[in-house]
Amino acid sequence: MPSSPVELAAGAAGPEDLADVAEDDPLALGAALRSSEQRVIAAALRAAPSRLEAARAVGISPRTLRYKLAQLRAQGVSLHSREGR
Repeated sequence: MPSSPVELAAGAAGPEDLADVAEDDPLALGAALRSSEQRVIAAALRAAPSRLEAARAVGISPRTLRYKLAQLRAQGVSLHSREGR
């Protein structure tokens, strides 16, 4: 059973799935990776009590998490943590 947000979101697409995407359309690989990253971040934000803990669960710094969230907001994606920020 998955124990972390990363493990929960990682089950959505395995490396084999991404390899198939890359063979069919190399540009689709970037989209698949961005989508996977977004799912991992969203799962971490839902599961963790704070952004700091979410960043730790994903294995990135809090500053990187803030940067990625700002990029997602600029794209019109809204992700909320348990803190409501």
